[in-house]
Amino acid sequence: MLKVMRDKELKKKVIWVVAIVIILSFGVFGTAYLITDMGAGNFAGKIFNKKISQADYAKAYDIARVQAMMRYGDNFRNVQEYLNLESKAWDRLILAHEADKRKITVYNDEIIKTIQGYEFFQQNGQFDSRMYNYIVQSAFRMNPRTFEEGIRENLQMARLFDQETQGISVTDEEVRNEFQSRNEQVQVSYVIVSPENFTDEKKYDAQKAQEFFEANKRDFLVPSAVNIEYIEIPFETPDAEASTDSESSDGTEAAIARAETLVEQLKENPDLRAVAQSNEIEILETGFFSAEEPNLKLGWSYELLNQVFGFPVKQIQGPFETSKGIVILSVLENREAYLPLYKEVTEKVKDAYLLEQAKEVTQAKAAEYREKIVDEMDKNPSKNFAQIAKDMKLEVLQTPNFNRGQYLPNIGITKDFESTAFGLDETKRISDVIETAKGFAILHLDEYTPADASEFAEQAEDIREQLLAEKKNTHFSDFMSQLRIQADLMSNIAQNRN
Repeated sequence: MLKVMRDKELKKKVIWVVAIVIILSFGVFGTAYLITDMGAGNFAGKIFNKKISQADYAKAYDIARVQAMMRYGDNFRNVQEYLNLESKAWDRLILAHEADKRKITVYNDEIIKTIQGYEFFQQNGQFDSRMYNYIVQSAFRMNPRTFEEGIRENLQMARLFDQETQGISVTDEEVRNEFQSRNEQVQVSYVIVSPENFTDEKKYDAQKAQEFFEANKRDFLVPSAVNIEYIEIPFETPDAEASTDSESSDGTEAAIARAETLVEQLKENPDLRAVAQSNEIEILETGFFSAEEPNLKLGWSYELLNQVFGFPVKQIQGPFETSKGIVILSVLENREAYLPLYKEVTEKVKDAYLLEQAKEVTQAKAAEYREKIVDEMDKNPSKNFAQIAKDMKLEVLQTPNFNRGQYLPNIGITKDFESTAFGLDETKRISDVIETAKGFAILHLDEYTPADASEFAEQAEDIREQLLAEKKNTHFSDFMSQLRIQADLMSNIAQNRN
């Protein structure tokens, strides 16, 4: 089975089948509720001082929903609650009004060509009208005419985008500056002065700590988490006498073969614990972990650690290849994110409150350290930043040579740290005190590497295209904001639903 799943073409087909299945599961949620629950008002709302009927709004909402399903595929379930489809429906109506005002025309053959280009309407690389009608009517819960009008509107909006952004361009200087920004590297040494070293239990005030909790509840959100049971078929220890060129020498073949046997057994009996017991395999449990704090000790890939949050409960998943072996798993329990009561997180609140109280003292102490380091370097040019900081009993850390946007050990991706590092030069090698998630930092420029000019020609066109797309998107976003103001939207949706 693992060998079969490695076939990229087959995997691509499977992905589309899964996407359609997901779409089917969501297809039952049409816009009937919008139409039936709007009896309290005669219309859905107004834009440009024009009444929008409930039916027209419901159609726009349905098209927005289907477009989101087509865009996100099998991830639609995870992102649906964040999409604000009501707002997208009104935006469609506003943009359609502007397109009609500009008399933007789309012909039927353009719509046909666009629809025929969607892979999920194709069989063996060719458009299949039966599949098209089935998916649109049964999965999307929409008649083909409405779907096709939605495609017409999409094409109109694309032309509106082109019209509105046609005068935008990117200069050679912007391309070169962006090339430099993307490719230059810097290395810094730094010290972090942590508030943890300056917390004072005497400053703890239980009443103020609870007020601190009430004002910062979101900071104590307990994220959604999963608990997983799994079996792991470890890779066998390589045979020292086996050929290093043999695939079996890395221990993968035996593990794959055993995993395939277990998968077949699980098809007959989808009880992971029972199958594990009958094969004398230990059943393991991860314990609850969240996407924000994944269980890295498992040795699973970042992709798998993210995927598990979309798996249904009590369903067999896998096999998956990990750094340790082959894993077959089942989600035991999903725990939704929630805001805890104060009594559940009293100790965490206390620690956070004391750290907050210590910040002012910590920042002042960091500024004092910086001043001493600068003075000592001026007096003794032979001494470097690291030596002086260590003499002051400060821990000195050093980054690798890094680009903008690169993840850094101990620091992560922090905009202030990054911009401060790249802002250092020969005239100012030591930074001012800056705040990071771990405390107040002082940076020292160790090395700066400019972009390699010989690579400019190779990257220039891609950079130009990306900058142009960003400029156009920013401009159109501003244009859309102005349109919304002009539309003066008055929506009855919320009150009609109550």
